[in-house]
Amino acid sequence: LVAINSTADAAVKFTGEKADLTVKRTVSPEVVRSGNQVTVTYELYNNGNVTLTDIRVKEEIARNAAKVDKLQPGEKKTVTFTSKIGNADLISKATITYKTGDDKPHTKEIGELTIPLARPNLKVQLSSPTTGVNIGEAAKLQVTFVNEGNITYSNVTVKDENKGEIFTNLFIPAGATVTEEKEFILTEKTTFKVTATVPDNTGE
Repeated sequence: LVAINSTADAAVKFTGEKADLTVKRTVSPEVVRSGNQVTVTYELYNNGNVTLTDIRVKEEIARNAAKVDKLQPGEKKTVTFTSKIGNADLISKATITYKTGDDKPHTKEIGELTIPLARPNLKVQLSSPTTGVNIGEAAKLQVTFVNEGNITYSNVTVKDENKGEIFTNLFIPAGATVTEEKEFILTEKTTFKVTATVPDNTGE
C-alpha cells in the first residue's frame, strides 16, 4: 500500500453580498361580489446570498403590516391579507422593507392592482333556427350566453330536463357572447327546457 498526497490550486472568486427579495402576489377570488372577502397573498423568496431580517409588508387593503423576522438564502415564506369589498373596486398596493446582515435598509414597492367588484350581467337564450321538421329529421337547438358583466364563467354545463346534459365544460369570458348548437333527431313534437350551471371566478 502506498499513500500519495498531492496538492492543487483553485481560484475562488468572491462575488460579494447580494440582497435579492423576489415577491409574487396572488389575489383570490379574481373578482369579488359585494360584501364578500378577498385574500391577497405575498410569496417572499430570498433569491440572494445573505440573510434578510425584519421584513415588513404594508398592504393598502389592510391596516396592519405583516412581519417576517428572518429569511435565509433560498428560503420562502408567505403572508396574507384579507378585506371585505363594499360597493367599489379595491386597490392592492404594497411597500416591503427589510434589512440585510449589516442592518442596511432596503425598500421594494409592489405596484397597484385593481381588485374588481363583481358586476354580473349574464343572459341565457334558448332558440332554434329550425322552423319545422318531419318525423325522423334533425332539428337544431341553440343556446346563447350573452355576458355583459365583468365575471368569467368556466366549466359551464347545460342540461335539458328530458335529454340530460347537452353541453359541458363551456367557457364564457367577461364581455363575450358564446353560442353552442346541437342537433336532435325528432320522433315527435318536442319541447326543450334547459338549465345552465355557471361556476364563476368569484367562487360561486
